[in-house]
Amino acid sequence: MKLFDLITGLIAPRLCEACGRTLVQGEKALCMHCKASLPLSMANRADLRAAKLPRTAPVADVYPWLAYSHANPVCSLIREGKYNGRPELIKALTELFAHDMAACGALQDIDMFVPVPMHLFKRMIRGYNQAAIIAEVLAGHAGVPARNCLRAIRGHRPQAMQTRSQRLVNIAGSMTTTPGADIAGKHIGLVDDIITTGSTLTEAANVLTAAGATSITVFALASAE
Repeated sequence: MKLFDLITGLIAPRLCEACGRTLVQGEKALCMHCKASLPLSMANRADLRAAKLPRTAPVADVYPWLAYSHANPVCSLIREGKYNGRPELIKALTELFAHDMAACGALQDIDMFVPVPMHLFKRMIRGYNQAAIIAEVLAGHAGVPARNCLRAIRGHRPQAMQTRSQRLVNIAGSMTTTPGADIAGKHIGLVDDIITTGSTLTEAANVLTAAGATSITVFALASAE
């Protein structure tokens, strides 16, 4: 450990973001206790793909990391990072996610990672697109690029509190590919933070398919099960 880090740790100990315990050397964002109790998703990926992603798109697989629950303190960190100006939390959680994805071989054969886009005005207000942060970290672990090949061309009403059919209508036609996007013939890692009904990912997957993506694998920090 560097001397500066040691001194800083003595003056202002680093705390677990989930439970508040003091972190020890080697721990980042979460203590070992909270890491061991992560609500890892036990969803059947085939069922999840069939229920929430388009049959018309070449979605090869879907990898949700956590089973999302409002009551779980670790899942609450996703909301904190997303809505309260703390992108470092999204990055820290994704480092853990990426380690697990690399260990199970999920990052192999991906040509590039593409985040679900955020409309310009919304990004100006929030300051960042959390899906882009996730895509960049996954890409770094996979040794491939992360590219913003999708663009939100119009805003839409908030998706919360809407049914799947309402969300699909709300999001339809809201995305397009960016100029010069090199998608044709590629295996795309499509990235979002939370899979809820799958409507946003459905729109993104359909746009990527229309642009010539030959295979799509979906990655998300969590899935509402």
